[in-house]
Amino acid sequence: MSIDYREILSDCFQQRRKTNPRYSLRAFARDISLSPSRLCEVIGGKGELSREKGSVIAKQLRLSPLKAADFLDMIDAVTAPLSSERKAAIGRLQKRKPNTNRKSFDAENFKLIGNPMYVLIWTYMMLPVFDGTAESIAKHLKLNVLEVFGALRRLESAKLVARKSGSWRVIASQFTSGDDQPSESIRDYHRRMAEFGRKSIDGQSMSTRHLDSAVIPFDSTRLGEVQQRIAEFTQSLIDDYGCAGDSVYGLSLQFFRMVGPIRIQLS
Repeated sequence: MSIDYREILSDCFQQRRKTNPRYSLRAFARDISLSPSRLCEVIGGKGELSREKGSVIAKQLRLSPLKAADFLDMIDAVTAPLSSERKAAIGRLQKRKPNTNRKSFDAENFKLIGNPMYVLIWTYMMLPVFDGTAESIAKHLKLNVLEVFGALRRLESAKLVARKSGSWRVIASQFTSGDDQPSESIRDYHRRMAEFGRKSIDGQSMSTRHLDSAVIPFDSTRLGEVQQRIAEFTQSLIDDYGCAGDSVYGLSLQFFRMVGPIRIQLS
């Protein structure tokens, strides 16, 4: 993975040029709150961005949480004041390197597997107990075999699983819904995952699950930072604990507005 954050700036500029061929570097500088001369310095390698300025730019470019995390760590890898901080940023970047075994879906294709039950089946197939048959899935997940076959066909169409000599196997160990704004299918997926979590409150003891919640005062302008932290935390759990085991667990994190934003009126 390249550690040059300028490539992300360049990609964002080129994407806007595709939409509007008359879009200029001056306009781009305006849209990310830089002066044209400062942008030219940065692009030309004669100046660097600070992490603070990078946070502002990431928000204005509407980078996805993971892309924003990469962008900021690329900046830290070059400009962080301490050598240990620069090394830590490079380490985080390396840990988030694209997984060649990860499928990426846009909002439209996500409809193929936009059901937590399909994802549960796919994840179950990574456990050592799975013997490659639909019957095994039906038995352990307490599902109808015909339901399982329907789910496997969808997962096969999405290129997450494949069948060879009558045996099913996983061919992609991770997937992402991409950087698109949430579609109705993605929102529906999260609703269903939340319902799984709600049912576990009454259906499972605290010895087999973890539940935590908080209500906090919050500066809404820092939402992008929280999104990045949550995305990094989730990926770190997958990297550190997402190995074959004896169970399938679900993680559903929600950070949502309960009231506000409330503007202070000066008299």
